[in-house]
Amino acid sequence: MNDDELDRRLHEYGARWRTQQAPPPEPLLRTHHVPRWVPVAAAAAAVVLIAVGVAVAVNRPHNTAAPIQPGPTPSPTPSGVDLTGTVPWVDRPAPGYTPPATVSPTPPASDARACTSSDVTLSSGGLDGATGHLAHYILFKNVSASTCVLKGYPDVVATEPGQPDFVVRHGSWFPDSSTQNLAPGESANLALETQSICTADPGGGGSGPTYHHVEITFPGGGRKSFASGPLDAKCGIAETQFYVEGAGSSPDVHDPLSDLKLSLELPAYAEPGKPLWYVVDVTNPLSQPISLARCPGYFEHANDDTRTLVKSTYGLNCDDTPAISPGQTVRFAMRLDVPASATGRASVSWQLDLPLAVHASGSVTLD
Repeated sequence: MNDDELDRRLHEYGARWRTQQAPPPEPLLRTHHVPRWVPVAAAAAAVVLIAVGVAVAVNRPHNTAAPIQPGPTPSPTPSGVDLTGTVPWVDRPAPGYTPPATVSPTPPASDARACTSSDVTLSSGGLDGATGHLAHYILFKNVSASTCVLKGYPDVVATEPGQPDFVVRHGSWFPDSSTQNLAPGESANLALETQSICTADPGGGGSGPTYHHVEITFPGGGRKSFASGPLDAKCGIAETQFYVEGAGSSPDVHDPLSDLKLSLELPAYAEPGKPLWYVVDVTNPLSQPISLARCPGYFEHANDDTRTLVKSTYGLNCDDTPAISPGQTVRFAMRLDVPASATGRASVSWQLDLPLAVHASGSVTLD
């Protein structure tokens, strides 16, 4: 390219640059006087730069290197909480509580004649509840003149005027210890269990047919009626065996699962109508491992200022976590389905399904 051709090209670039410039934007806060020579100087500088660029383009070989590609965008976590390295959440029903293994003592004598319905009087033993389970206790006192025994499951039917009879099933979440011979004046126990959370009502809070009386048929013969108080049958009604408090029991055995420490990792915000993903940190504070062979269930609950939003129970995912080492924290991913109608601030609590409560809580804004 000769000098005349270069001059012509530079004049064309300069004219084209001036015609393509947009008008200056409106000032936001204040207006400063711009000297009239500034656009002229800028145009001249641009012409010089274009000239240099043309010269370089004429003399530089073409660059054949491949362009740099951007890296993959990390996938966001479902709710803002980091789920990396967590034990996956599983939709698994909660198992019943399994106590630690113990060495059973010699069982007490239970070889007396079977008590009949006429040998005993019935009275209420009160209520006891844990993690959605409620026990209604009935005491059976031997008022006869001789020793007898109550053992095994009686046949129990719940009754209520205007409703069909409800057969109580054998076997309860509540433990029953051994039984033994009852001398005159001694008592045995029976527990009738109801639940607030089950497949029929996974969110809790509802109610089913309610019964206020039971008919108890004794293994030794005879039948007695008892006003048991309200028994909600929406999740069924279960019973323990006859048992005598403390009979044949071992010394209290500490459950290491109750030593676990919990904390929650919750997002600052959660969207109503969508799953809330969060993390439960389970820490072993002991100097020896805590086995998860008796993998427990757990109970989670969420409520706002006016109502219960979620109540549910699941089984913990211990498939690939047989134990928690001393000082180790294992992060379990959790999912909680927030109703679309939920608003405001919600409190979330999480508890292992153990006789001795182990729990943690936190809060999240629903928006």
